[in-house]
Amino acid sequence: MNELILPVILFTIGLIVIIKGGDAFVDAAAWMSEVTGIPKLIVGATIISVATTLPELFVSALATLDGSIGIATGNAIGSVIANIGIGMSLGIIAVPMIINRRTFAPKALIMIVVSATLFMCGLDGHISVTDSVILLLMLAYYIWNNVQSAKEAAASGSEEIRPECNSKILTYRLLQFVLGAAGIIIGANLLVDNGQILAAVLGVPEDVIGLTVVAIGTSLPELVTAVTSVIKKDASLSVGNIIGANIIDMAMILPTCSLISGGVLEISRSCVFVDIPVALLFMAIAIIPTLIAKKFRRWQGWAILGCYAAYLGYVFTVM
Repeated sequence: MNELILPVILFTIGLIVIIKGGDAFVDAAAWMSEVTGIPKLIVGATIISVATTLPELFVSALATLDGSIGIATGNAIGSVIANIGIGMSLGIIAVPMIINRRTFAPKALIMIVVSATLFMCGLDGHISVTDSVILLLMLAYYIWNNVQSAKEAAASGSEEIRPECNSKILTYRLLQFVLGAAGIIIGANLLVDNGQILAAVLGVPEDVIGLTVVAIGTSLPELVTAVTSVIKKDASLSVGNIIGANIIDMAMILPTCSLISGGVLEISRSCVFVDIPVALLFMAIAIIPTLIAKKFRRWQGWAILGCYAAYLGYVFTVM
């Protein structure tokens, strides 16, 4: 029992740090959106997404270097599933927001195309250098699309009243953003590391730990940002963050791991034929009805959450 005390304490500290970090992070990001005139969906899909995907990048890269390829690929795809299955579903249930189709559609469709491309690339059991180049080109297009959207938004919003911005406020907000991101990442690491220890002590199989604790743990920055954004009524930040994070997980992290492993990253059949299709199913439920109706509806959130629960049940049953 004594061996559980320290992990429980560190796990709790991690939870507190990640909550406080998420609060500061979302406040700073919302201010950036308001002061620049760039829509929150775009801010979430770019700056926030890059910051919140750092844990997945670090974990997958280190796992690849250690030869744990299954953890590297499972973490990246599992994070995509967790982002939509938990973060987006809860956000949709709490705030069934109206979307701007012109801003939302390109990013959402890029996410689906990247997922489908990853499925095609993995059919031969690995991600090659050619596959990595294709995925990285898609990431480059996504970044270009966001830059263009940001330019258009900044130009069209020139007449809007924006918050005061002087050197003192700017310094404070930048520190708030950086320290908030750092808190999220540090808190996520504490939760993942000590969550793994607790799971191991309690006798949970290692494969299940990798598919659940690691994938969900490294997605905590996105999940915390999503929940905090909803609480602060900035749901667009949450949706943009999840879409951007998913694209980065698939189009940057996996190619990076492939290059680290010498240009060929092995990918399991279960990942190709179960995990990626599950991710595509979640995306279809979240995106297609929204593009038609121009808004999210609560039934979509409940449907995704139910499917995610069924997926976890499958993982625990099979493993």
